[in-house]
Amino acid sequence: MRIHHATAAKANKLGITLQIEENEIVASKGDKVLASGMSGNVVLEQAIAALGGEAPAPKAKKAKAPAKKKAAKRRAADADEDGDEDGEDEEEGGKSVIKRKYKQRYKPFKMTCGDDLAGKLRKHVEDEDGAVDVAALKRFAKANSIWDDRYNHLNVGMQRMNVGNRLRGLVKKKMPVQWV
Repeated sequence: MRIHHATAAKANKLGITLQIEENEIVASKGDKVLASGMSGNVVLEQAIAALGGEAPAPKAKKAKAPAKKKAAKRRAADADEDGDEDGEDEEEGGKSVIKRKYKQRYKPFKMTCGDDLAGKLRKHVEDEDGAVDVAALKRFAKANSIWDDRYNHLNVGMQRMNVGNRLRGLVKKKMPVQWV
């Protein structure tokens, strides 16, 4: 049996003590027992009624900022010392969902985690120029039952990342991988 933290805080503001005694929640003020029962919020309401009072009106909640403002605040907080945003890719002028710290960590491995599986997948789905061949990626993923049509709207890098992550899941479960 527990007393919810919000109920305890409300009781504290009113000068009411809530305690657990013999598998029961007891509300008291000073030496006077006001109410007891199994549910903290019910006991508190009974204690307030026993004092002849009403529970204080809840404070007005602060309006939430719209999602766009929140995202802008997060980007501003994530800005590095040069003032660049975490997800901004200066060379291409676009934005990325990959944080700068991960880009720096993965750069030596052609933007993969660098394990053997990433190397095998890269060799299997990249063309002669080193770009991901989307048709080969989809063919490979479908052969291993790891393609999801929800990936169609993603860019090629995100598709490769998702296929790679699901491939790791197959390997972890010791499932056979079809290198078609």
